[in-house]
Amino acid sequence: MGSDSSMSSGHHSMMSMGTFHWSSSGDALWLDSWLPKSEPAYIGTCFGLLFIAILSRSIFAIEAYFVSWATMRYQRLDGMNGNGLNPPPRIADSYPESHRLPRVPPFMWSIDTIRSFLTTLGSFVSYLLMMVVMTGNGGFFLVVVVGIFIGEMIFGRFRSLGGIGAEHDH
Repeated sequence: MGSDSSMSSGHHSMMSMGTFHWSSSGDALWLDSWLPKSEPAYIGTCFGLLFIAILSRSIFAIEAYFVSWATMRYQRLDGMNGNGLNPPPRIADSYPESHRLPRVPPFMWSIDTIRSFLTTLGSFVSYLLMMVVMTGNGGFFLVVVVGIFIGEMIFGRFRSLGGIGAEHDH
């Protein structure tokens, strides 16, 4: 009888693990000090999460803009050295067209450090938002999704600048 009791309680805890709840208190965000204990605190937390979700999309837009700027800068500097990326084709060379691979810019500490920092910051904020969703609070989940939607409406068009596709859209 004891094993049946433990199996049923284990089965019950497994069944309730994946559900959302809609309470306005009880879920700490990242730190124990950010624990909404009242309805106004919960609403304030939701506004904070909305802002952070919108910010997450802006970080990827800044990264795309920076990558685009760095690429244009490299092309301009490479063109000054006489190593143009697309030399004018001659008629005899145009058919059949040979495959030209894009040139990868050389490693530069000033450019690659900033690009790596922006990528890391964007991933960090995305993981923080993922941790919020994993609390199982339905209100937090909806606010994060709406914030990403708003942020993507505002900043999504900038991704095409740097040639950054829809990577994995956190």
